[in-house]
Amino acid sequence: GLTLALLMEGQGRRLGFVRSAAFLPVVVPIAVVAELWRIMYHPTEDGMLNSLLGLVGFGPSGFINDPDTSMLSIMLTGIWRGAPYDMMIFLAGLAGVDRGLYEAAKVDGASRFQRIRHVTLPGLRAVLTILFILAAIRGLRVFTEVFLLTNGGPDGSTEVVMTVIYKLGLEQNRLGVGAAGAVLLFLATLLLTVGVHLFRRRGNE
Repeated sequence: GLTLALLMEGQGRRLGFVRSAAFLPVVVPIAVVAELWRIMYHPTEDGMLNSLLGLVGFGPSGFINDPDTSMLSIMLTGIWRGAPYDMMIFLAGLAGVDRGLYEAAKVDGASRFQRIRHVTLPGLRAVLTILFILAAIRGLRVFTEVFLLTNGGPDGSTEVVMTVIYKLGLEQNRLGVGAAGAVLLFLATLLLTVGVHLFRRRGNE
């Protein structure tokens, strides 16, 4: 998301359509996203992604059907859907960074990478904290894409907290255990949020 924001920063209306198109995955229903990626991940040579791999000399991959690549495939789907949301927040944060600092760093001979490291990232500290918390919460509660693409398989390679709670509570009818897992998930999310907030406040002090 930060990379996309840096590429589109300051482009104004020239990339207005590109920004809108990049944000499209966020507004598309997750069920549609999962079905789209299921088609793209088709494990045969005729699958969309496997056809692209064949063009560069790689053999077909099982993607979500292979325990070695299934979790990475789901992560790729999550990145594709979540990065545009982060991009828009980063763009809002970049608008608040003092432009004079960039000019001063440029005069001092700082490279593009050095300006990002010493000006951009410190200026985005508050935004990074918020996005870290949101990303951690999304990671803890990820469910729909896993459930629709793999349902925790193959061989349990893509089981996550939410799928385990779902299977315990609804499929195995162990409602008490499932409810306890949901409460523990809530407490973990709360502790993570409070911990990051305290760490950020201490850093500001």
